[in-house]
Amino acid sequence: ELADFNDVYCEKGAFTREQSKRILQIGKKFGLKPKIHADELSDSGGAEVAAQVGAVSADHLVYTDESALKKMRDANVIAVL
Repeated sequence: ELADFNDVYCEKGAFTREQSKRILQIGKKFGLKPKIHADELSDSGGAEVAAQVGAVSADHLVYTDESALKKMRDANVIAVL
């Protein structure tokens, strides 16, 4: 086993929401647990992606809105601040 996790950076200038979701979903098909760096510089929607894919954790979340945080909570995604 080479890796346990699949991690993506969802932010303007990096991966889009759609790209991030696709990367994490494909990783899950290969048994990798999803993680995401999201909303560090802007509200990129990465927290919602974390909830949608059932990520283990989402890092940064500086600009995440409350509704996205609730979606993460409901999906049991750990917030790493």
